[in-house]
Amino acid sequence: GSIYGSLPKMLGGDPEKARQHFDRCLEISGGKFLLAYVYLARYYAQPLLDEALFDKYLKTVLQAPPDILPGYQLITAIARQKAQKLIIKKEDLF
Repeated sequence: GSIYGSLPKMLGGDPEKARQHFDRCLEISGGKFLLAYVYLARYYAQPLLDEALFDKYLKTVLQAPPDILPGYQLITAIARQKAQKLIIKKEDLF
């Protein structure tokens, strides 16, 4: 999903394919793999300049409990940290 979302269309990028891959990831994890939301914000919502969707995805990450995905607390913490950094960089991205 990140690859399809980060490339321009002339180089093979496709926002809808990116969205499909991220949606599948969230489906498999029951919406608990928070890095998918971070990458949705960065590689789907931001290239489409959808600020509200960008905020929604990052808010989902920051409001989730640290133990949302048992056994993956480190990845959840990394997702939170990345979400916070994206919020700080928001003005530069939009």
